[in-house]
Amino acid sequence: MDFYYQIGNIKTTKPWVTPPPLDNVNAWWSDFSKNDLEDYQVYIIGKFPTDQNNTTDLDISLIGPIYDYVRLQKLLENGIDLGLNKHNILVDMCWYDNLNFIKYPKNIPSFERNHLRITLAGKEIKRANNKVIFEEDLQSTTSATNLPKGLAMNVVRLPMPKQKTGKEYAAILLNPKK
Repeated sequence: MDFYYQIGNIKTTKPWVTPPPLDNVNAWWSDFSKNDLEDYQVYIIGKFPTDQNNTTDLDISLIGPIYDYVRLQKLLENGIDLGLNKHNILVDMCWYDNLNFIKYPKNIPSFERNHLRITLAGKEIKRANNKVIFEEDLQSTTSATNLPKGLAMNVVRLPMPKQKTGKEYAAILLNPKK
């Protein structure tokens, strides 16, 4: 099978395993946790904590103050690259200002709030068997002036429509402070 995926500067030609096997997730965390994460709390969010057999990726959120955008970019790149190219899982990783949106009511259709999210910037492309499955240009929509070219900062409305299914979402803190 011909396969290609790119997000920002990270690329792979290996399709990832879905759903992400717990052993691969644990091995990914073992490697990623070797980074200096002192300023960040690392959470698994999304479907994986509550329905890991019905998801295609591992959603990871970094929470905490950003003292150095270049350092944040390197963490995002490292986490995504480890997932794709070493542990054969898709790690959808970003920074959020907070995770309050996980607890927002899902049964009130108009209940949404703005949050800041930082992701890798640039092309996100997925191709399989010479067909483009997905292509997007990830860019900032905010006027952040000191952001490196490799990061995109955006205001997002949360919860997203797909999160308003009535299912409860949870967050698993991977690195509690000692």
